[in-house]
Amino acid sequence: MSIPKSDFRVYIYDAYRSEISHTYAYLFKKSKRSIKHRSGLDYTKIVIINKSEYVDNIDALVDKDEYNVSHRKR
Repeated sequence: MSIPKSDFRVYIYDAYRSEISHTYAYLFKKSKRSIKHRSGLDYTKIVIINKSEYVDNIDALVDKDEYNVSHRKR
């Protein structure tokens, strides 16, 4: 049985990290923090959630220019 796309919703979260020491990540290149650190999105910390009650509504503290790079439209 296939699930209609409109009935299936997941939330995908990735961790912003300051010091990534492995290659399983997207490293920022031009952010202020990335000039001094190996900052980026750590693919080993991805979480996929399918129930909205597990999602918190508390704002996270994320570097503004790194947030903008990771959320720009492609």
